[in-house]
Amino acid sequence: MVGAESTGKTTLCQALARTMGGLTFAEPLRQWVLHQGRAPTQDEQAQVLVMQRQAEAEATARAQSTGLRWVFCDSSPLVTAAYSQYYFNDVSLFEDALSHHQSCYTATLFCTPDGVPWTPDPGQRDGPDAREHVHHLLSRWIESKQVDHTLLVLSGGGAIRLTRGLAFLSGLDT
Repeated sequence: MVGAESTGKTTLCQALARTMGGLTFAEPLRQWVLHQGRAPTQDEQAQVLVMQRQAEAEATARAQSTGLRWVFCDSSPLVTAAYSQYYFNDVSLFEDALSHHQSCYTATLFCTPDGVPWTPDPGQRDGPDAREHVHHLLSRWIESKQVDHTLLVLSGGGAIRLTRGLAFLSGLDT
């Protein structure tokens, strides 16, 4: 799942996991903010990437051990890289995040802000302007074909996103 803050990633991950018999896990950035009581600094952004990859690996192992085919990743290192660029003008995480993204995911669901109202999440969300800016960063990366595998761009309300996501992923489930 890729998208800026408050674009429905968590809600969609949970709904897809329930509906498709997969699993998801708590977003590592959200866990960071809860445990540290603050957002990560520039020097800590790489740690968030590591946490994301570890959470994905653990979820994948759990899914395999229980016979589940799908793991829905609530956000991805690519999103962390976009926020690092937005907050700190730091693009150093992009190559690592892109490499991970292209080698570890079957598909990318890109959640746009269209149709999802911005809602606060204390300590983690900065507002509709930040959401728009990061959305445009991610859009440019995707449009420039830097994310070059199976992609679905999602807009509209939650029910529409779920229906489209299910149809798209069911087509991959062969």
